Amino acid sequence: MEQRIQKMWAKSGVDSIMDLSNDFFVVNFTVVKDFELALLGGFWMISDCYLIVTEWKLNFVPRVDVIEEVLIWVRFPDLPLEYYEKGILETIGNEIGSTVKVDLSTFLQSRGGYAKVGVQVDLKKALLSTYIIDKKEHPIVCEGLQLLCLYCGMCNTYL
Repeated sequence: MEQRIQKMWAKSGVDSIMDLSNDFFVVNFTVVKDFELALLGGFWMISDCYLIVTEWKLNFVPRVDVIEEVLIWVRFPDLPLEYYEKGILETIGNEIGSTVKVDLSTFLQSRGGYAKVGVQVDLKKALLSTYIIDKKEHPIVCEGLQLLCLYCGMCNTYL
């Protein structure tokens, strides 16, 4: 696990990795940029399991507390190019949860077919499956969410 984390995130080095109970880990970074990469860099997988990255919360107890929010990548297939603007994509993302990041390829319009936005979602709330623009319904695709238990936030491969 530690080697994989070093390889994925630590461009300047990870200070320490502490294994907590219940499949939780604490990673201390030496450089803020590496922390931001881990937190906002996107969809992380280790051994076919979704890795949830979040900032430390005071009084967190791994054997009792559950993950209630998670950052996911949301795709908007076949979104017309005129909507590939940061403000518009953030507005759509905010309807799903809280927009954290607009994918660079989407923002630069270097990829067509779908727009992609990083959204912090509340696992206790139902997710939208569609959105409406100009009276037309468009699908929402949540990447990797099928790997999570929506009850506890843990990887389904462990259930």
